[in-house]
Amino acid sequence: MIKLIATDMDDTLLNSERKISRYSLDVLDRVRSKGVMFTICTGRMYDSSRIYVDMLQLTDPVIVYNGAMIVDPVTGKRLYHCPLDNGDALEVLELARQWGCHSQIYLDDVLYTQEIDDEALMYQKHTGTASVATHKPLSQCLSMPTTKIILIMDRQLVAQRLPEARERFEGRLEITVSKPEYMEFMNKRVNKGKTLAYLAQSLGFTADEVMAFGDARNDVSMLEYAGVSVAVENAVDEAKRAAKQVCRSCDEDGVAHFIEETLLNT
Repeated sequence: MIKLIATDMDDTLLNSERKISRYSLDVLDRVRSKGVMFTICTGRMYDSSRIYVDMLQLTDPVIVYNGAMIVDPVTGKRLYHCPLDNGDALEVLELARQWGCHSQIYLDDVLYTQEIDDEALMYQKHTGTASVATHKPLSQCLSMPTTKIILIMDRQLVAQRLPEARERFEGRLEITVSKPEYMEFMNKRVNKGKTLAYLAQSLGFTADEVMAFGDARNDVSMLEYAGVSVAVENAVDEAKRAAKQVCRSCDEDGVAHFIEETLLNT
């Protein structure tokens, strides 16, 4: 019996216009009325997730930052936070400098970058969150540990450099890709799967009682964890291989249709 549903947001629950249909909202209300807990598990920071948290009227803990943070959406209290060590963060920022690519850090749920460049504006268009320009190297701005670091570059460079980054930080950092242009660095104890497992266990649920939906490479770990794991039709191949099932695309309300067909029409 499914007791917890967790879904990625962008290109999974959200359609390609980053909207949630009335049909999806209705299905999610109905499944929660049956006592099933529902949450999001997103790479977004909490600040850029709040518009959807409010739209969905979420009351169960939400997973953000690719699993680096869990937040109680009712109180705004952080229930879990696992940032990078400053030493590792400085090394990632030095790598960004060597590569000559855009980098951004997250301190106290605020996004910082050195200058507002094309990459910062692209990220703002995608997430709705504006960067704060530091006008000095981010390595000089780590007044507290950063929740994660994102390097933004051409998608071909991400694919080319990902193996190099993983080899360099093997055993020290979790490195994943959300959007093809985003290389994301987190504490080694963090990914969506690990944090979803932590949340489920804290609620007294087993993996078999969890249903998860995703589309991207950063969703693979939670698709591998959940007892019922579903990739949307528009998912990348890695996510489809990790999932046990495939549903309709994000533009066809795949998440809602799957929930309705498997949990509400039985």
